[in-house]
Amino acid sequence: MLKTLPLYTIIFLSAVYISFSQSPAGELVSFYTTSDKDTVKLNRKYGDWWFGVHGGFELLNYFGELNINLLAQSDNPFNRLVNYSTGSGGGYFAGGNIEWKPLGERWGAALSVNFTDWRSFKSSMKDEDNSEYQVDGSYRQLTFSPVAKYHLPQEGLHLFAGLNIEFILSNSYNQTYGTNSSWSYKKEFEDYGPGFGLNAGFGYDFFIADYSNKARILFTPFAEISYRTTMVNENSSSFNSVLVKFGIAIKYGQDNIDYDTMYFDPSYQPKPTYLAYVRNDVGISVTLEPNFEVFPSAYIDYIKPLVSAEAGQVSDSKEPSGRVKAQAPASSPVALGTKTPVRKKDLIVKKGVKETFSFTSSRSVQVSPELKDYLNKVADFMTANPTSRIVIIGHSDNRGSLGENASRAMQRAKNVEKYLLSLNVPQHRIISSWKGSLYGVAPNDTEEGRRQNRRVEIIIEE
Repeated sequence: MLKTLPLYTIIFLSAVYISFSQSPAGELVSFYTTSDKDTVKLNRKYGDWWFGVHGGFELLNYFGELNINLLAQSDNPFNRLVNYSTGSGGGYFAGGNIEWKPLGERWGAALSVNFTDWRSFKSSMKDEDNSEYQVDGSYRQLTFSPVAKYHLPQEGLHLFAGLNIEFILSNSYNQTYGTNSSWSYKKEFEDYGPGFGLNAGFGYDFFIADYSNKARILFTPFAEISYRTTMVNENSSSFNSVLVKFGIAIKYGQDNIDYDTMYFDPSYQPKPTYLAYVRNDVGISVTLEPNFEVFPSAYIDYIKPLVSAEAGQVSDSKEPSGRVKAQAPASSPVALGTKTPVRKKDLIVKKGVKETFSFTSSRSVQVSPELKDYLNKVADFMTANPTSRIVIIGHSDNRGSLGENASRAMQRAKNVEKYLLSLNVPQHRIISSWKGSLYGVAPNDTEEGRRQNRRVEIIIEE
């Protein structure tokens, strides 16, 4: 008994997690520029209502009693009943559906209507004389299926269960008799009514299209099993059926959107550009923009200069490898090639000052204690300055594929955003983005360089 307790505990905790964890919100971020050059950020989440069409095929198995007159003349006193106890068939269906899924809720509801639901059946039996009887037919019906839906923590995956209500619109059947089908006749059922049943199944929503930055289209394969009571009442028949359905739905839904406008600043001047490159034959070549103030000296991290015995002086000769030496600033207290110590964040929150926080490893995406201390002060600053906004940009080193690095950069920015939201900073005052490994600030061939590149940059602006 004690050995089974851990298993029961795991099952119980899993059930609690599935029942009370929040439903996926389907978050998307879009941007567009207005005619006034303002940039509008759209924070998009799933809408509550979805509309679509669906179709598929079905397999059927019949059981019970289907009682059909041997002769076509039902009023013939010598007529007798032929009893069919099992049968099988198939069909196809197509229709429309409407779904209600409240944002962030696990439970929802849907109604599907099959305007075309065509099914066939075939059954046979042998009497005591070993004579063979066979009936095959088809019918077309209208089907209504209201269901309850439960959305699992895995985004897109859902379960459903509900009712089937079915009405026959037209039908026909053909009965044959004899080993060589010596005679047959075709007829319609005259005594039939609605069928009722239960259904259960699952589906998976795939995002396939974005419509005009305000809605989205989902592609949903699904499978269903259902039980249905008899629809043929002729001669006290009770021919029930079990169905297995496989289908595809395409659904359209309007998004819930929060807008955040970043206003165009005509007085903004971009920072001047300083471009440099190294060639073995000409040394360091520099290109300066007009009116650019020349730096008295520059430290290029990609070049490893040779430092002479005199502090701060560099030889003018070239290394055997062809690397070019550069002149170190005479006033610099740190010799070129030495490792710059990492400064400790002073945790002073100011507008327009970019703060950068690194991560301990290429896979690390969690908010560090130092970063949390800074974000706590940011939250206080945002409360005291209600017109300010915070911009978060996630970055990564190059350890991994472009997709993996983009995902890590995104998760770093989103974790910072989530922590600020937990401190009651409004969503519309947070602008988060990510740039993967495309904008490094240091070479990735050393651990120190990679540490500088796996970072989040944070700046507060009006």
